[in-house]
Formats: sequence, C-alpha cells, structure tokens
Amino acid sequence: MLYLIGGPSRSGKTLLARQLLRERGLPCFSTDYLTSGLEAGAPALGVRHDLQSRLRGERVWPVLAGVLRNIAEVEPGYVVEGDVLLPGLVAPLATEYGGAVRVCFLGFARAAVEAKCASIRSFPGPVNDWVAGMDEGGLVALVEEMAEFSRFLETECRGPGLRYFDGSADFAAALQEAKAYLLDGTA
Repeated sequence: MLYLIGGPSRSGKTLLARQLLRERGLPCFSTDYLTSGLEAGAPALGVRHDLQSRLRGERVWPVLAGVLRNIAEVEPGYVVEGDVLLPGLVAPLATEYGGAVRVCFLGFARAAVEAKCASIRSFPGPVNDWVAGMDEGGLVALVEEMAEFSRFLETECRGPGLRYFDGSADFAAALQEAKAYLLDGTA
C-alpha cells in the first residue's frame, strides 16, 4: 500500500507520516527532499521552494509521478507526504493502482490566522524549523497563503472523491481521522 498525504505547510503531514512510521513501521518520504534535489540539480525544470505550492506541484509532478509508480509497484508499504501533492494529479494515479494507493489531504481552511500562528509558535518543528526565524508579519502571510491553499485542496478533493481532513477547529482529531482513513479506510 502506498499512502499519500498532501496539504499545506503546518497541516500535520509530517507528524502523521512519523506516527505511521512509529506505530506501523511504514517508511516515509517527504517530497521536500525531491523538491530540494530538483532545485539544486535540475534548475531547468524551474522547481523552487519559493514558488506557490500549486505551481511547484505541477512542475515536480512529471518526476514525482514516476517515483510514486515505482514505490507502488515495489514497496509493500510506504508513506509519501508533501505540499506538492495535488488532488487533480494524484487522483488518476490512485485510480490506476486501485486499492494499492490511499490518498488524503490535510489542511486548515477555516483556521483563525492568529490562533494558527500561536499554535505554530507553540509547537515548533522537531528539526530545522524553517518558520522559527520568521517575524510575525511573515508568519501571518504564510498562514494566510496556506489557508487559501487549504481551501483550494478542499475544493479540488471533491471532484475525484478524495478525502480532505480539516484541522482548523481540532488539529489532533483531524490527524486521528486521517490516520484511521489511511489505515482502515474509515472515518
């Protein structure tokens, strides 16, 4: 089974992937590594971290699709997470591999900006937290952009029937629902 977890920065993708690693031994891969590699090693592709997630996702997809197909065909269980996973691009892959690929998206489409900023400051990332050095204005701008991206993902998931879990009101509950869906198809 290939588990794909998409969503904006600070939506819980990495946290959920690490829970699946810890609890089920499922190895995980962040698409941030692929993006960094393409940015440094294949600049002609135009993949850069400073691009909006949608555009970065579209540019990364031709390479990422091949990686995901290989994982789906070779690995018995694997988690891939990242903000470059887009519903319109991963839905055909999930259909192509039937029950062997399970997809969900996390987000915070209706989060209060101030509350989300406070949450980010209260729960920093475990290693190399890239938002730690941001001033408040930068963090507010990031949260607003990511909330907008969450709304895009929520809408885009409806067409192909993909699951979107919103952590705006209850972050922990959204993660638990997403985990139950990924592992059991419930929630």
